[in-house]
Amino acid sequence: MNLAILIGVSQYDNENDLPGCKNDVDIIYQLIRKTGKFQEILYISQDTDSQNVKFTVSEFIRNCKEKGTEVDEIFFYYTGHGLFNKDEFHFVLSDFDSQWLNKTTYKNSEIDDLLKSLNPDFTVKVIDACNSGVRYVKDVSNTEAKEILNVSGRKFKNCYFMFSSQFDEVSWADKNISYFTDSFINAIVTHQTNKSIRYRDIADYISDDFLQRNVTQTPYFITQTSNTETFCDVDDDIKKMLEERLTTLREVQVIKEDKDTTNELSLLERIKKDAENYCKDIKEVQDILNKIKENMESFSLNEDIEEAYEVKAEFEYEEYGDLPNIYSVAKSLEGDAANFFIELNYAVEKVKTPVQLSPLRTFRYLATQGTIKQEYKEENQTVIKSFDITESDIPYTTVKIDLEPKYPNVPKYNLTLVYAFSKVHIKLFYSFNTYKEVSWGDFILDEIKWRQSEKFLIKNEEKIEKKIDSIILEFKDFMESNLREMFKVELDKKVEVRNVGTIIPNKKSRLFSDNMNVVPEPSVQAPKI
Repeated sequence: MNLAILIGVSQYDNENDLPGCKNDVDIIYQLIRKTGKFQEILYISQDTDSQNVKFTVSEFIRNCKEKGTEVDEIFFYYTGHGLFNKDEFHFVLSDFDSQWLNKTTYKNSEIDDLLKSLNPDFTVKVIDACNSGVRYVKDVSNTEAKEILNVSGRKFKNCYFMFSSQFDEVSWADKNISYFTDSFINAIVTHQTNKSIRYRDIADYISDDFLQRNVTQTPYFITQTSNTETFCDVDDDIKKMLEERLTTLREVQVIKEDKDTTNELSLLERIKKDAENYCKDIKEVQDILNKIKENMESFSLNEDIEEAYEVKAEFEYEEYGDLPNIYSVAKSLEGDAANFFIELNYAVEKVKTPVQLSPLRTFRYLATQGTIKQEYKEENQTVIKSFDITESDIPYTTVKIDLEPKYPNVPKYNLTLVYAFSKVHIKLFYSFNTYKEVSWGDFILDEIKWRQSEKFLIKNEEKIEKKIDSIILEFKDFMESNLREMFKVELDKKVEVRNVGTIIPNKKSRLFSDNMNVVPEPSVQAPKI
């Protein structure tokens, strides 16, 4: 069996965002799928924080090992930031914090151990990254870096490693794609039709291509092979798909950068193009909600704990006002309420507000007591309490997955998911919870901490399904981590994954935040530097 692990990190909390990396990993994913060569593909381009990436990759590897999968070839691709620290190369994930280097990065040695655990006959690693993080840590020379990665290669039977640049260089990109990934794709596009292309052929094309590019970037390759290994058979369908994808990316860039030219879309053309994102009727919303239901209904626990719980999935039509802390969800929707089929519910409450002291009263406090005593007054304020969906022709409003314990010494867990939608978008809100047992066999959810997703195009079914899969994995990790801590069970060694790649001088918020303070995505900026 052949496996592929593809990771693209485009958004960072504390680093420059890399908008092109999202397109990098997407076009590689489309190519990998089109080859028909890889039976299992792990594709990560969302929720690229360290906890989610490490857990998702570990689960993928564990599932392959549990199936007893014999791996002929494993293809690992990464695009994003990267850094060297002493004798280790790190893939940098969305929540990277230099003070928590090992926690918030995926070490190359750990990736190697993870891949090696599958005992593959042939291992390929394609890394579109630059050593962007050395300003935080001890610098490493180019010679030292190469030796570190040569040692990495010697761990495998046969391997082909491709790095986008030397380790004292940066990797470049335009606003839509990284140069190295673009070159990798063009190696396929320009190859003779109906002929197989070797990894060596791709590397040779990339080397020649960068000799002609006006950038200081020299790709680097590590090989421990016979140079006969093939990536895929190149046919007309593969070429056509790649050419169309590259053309689309270039056209998007022209529209963004050349707004004042005659190529600008007319008003009517813009209206027509935007209308393509809209659902024609409520059935499209019903369909995506039913897809979410199908995914949730298939929820199952891992073998080691499935006997400890009974899984109950419920899809209810209920008022959101009955859910704990739903006001935080409603408040996050306040500025966008007119764009969703929702109605915000308000209530008048007495709240204490600080009284602004006059200079005379402040002086008296200081003279008589030595400190200023803050005074408060009660006043009525209108506050958001909850919200309701105003469209009734939907299959459910709330998803609840309860894990009912079969043993008296384990907690009861819950996953709750709600949503808001318009004719264009759907936004998901979800929480992972532990029930409180208030009396014998009587459980309540007295506190819920809501998380939220980005706004998804309802027509983008694949992206929504990937988010649901991610939520399910996060929930499993939440409850299993809690149980391991309770019963002092060590977690199996996990792999950490980090983004390496192009650098664009622009800072973005996380794609998914764990609180309700959402920062809008900024515009895409210039090439990596």
